Amino acid sequence: MSLFDQRLIEAHRRSVAFAMKELERFAAVRIRSGANVNTQNYEVTGNIVYVSFQHDISRLLDPQRHTHNEVCNVTKTKDGIYKVLENFEICRAIRYCGRVYQNMLAMECRKLGYEIEESFDFRGNVKGFEIKSVSPEIQERFSKRTRDIDDEIARRERNLGRTQTAAERHEISLGTRSFKLTESDSESMRNYQLEQLSRKENGDIGKRGT
Repeated sequence: MSLFDQRLIEAHRRSVAFAMKELERFAAVRIRSGANVNTQNYEVTGNIVYVSFQHDISRLLDPQRHTHNEVCNVTKTKDGIYKVLENFEICRAIRYCGRVYQNMLAMECRKLGYEIEESFDFRGNVKGFEIKSVSPEIQERFSKRTRDIDDEIARRERNLGRTQTAAERHEISLGTRSFKLTESDSESMRNYQLEQLSRKENGDIGKRGT
């Protein structure tokens, strides 16, 4: 939808920033002095350093707006000393902050007048949401990467005679990745993506995005 509605790009960015601010609350350092030398005790610092990279396509050139946030392994203590992050707490918070992002973006979409509905993973758990005005057919057309992963999962499950675990599905996702496109421009990619929509679909979706 962000191909037609630029407001969704800003909604995404605000949601990412909100989730990263939440993640920052879990930044901590291990306390390794005094009576805490041999303990797992930690001090919450509440600050991180990170850089965001905005992407708008998948490896198979489908529309896929997403952000990569690279977090430096450093934080500043209350004494002004820079130390490495305590891994356990901040890593444990990543899944939670992913939910924070999804919830924030859902609220942003509603504010813009979009109707949304929950989407589910292979276990039946809520994994996010979809915009109702985008048909399942269009979602499928622009989900080539997901289709490749699902086909490989199905092939392996047929060969093994059992369901793949979450860890095995993750390995398949990594193992089936193609090389990233290194040279492109936004306008040519947008035209390529719009060419995959019929004139009627272009018109219908364009109206919803204004």
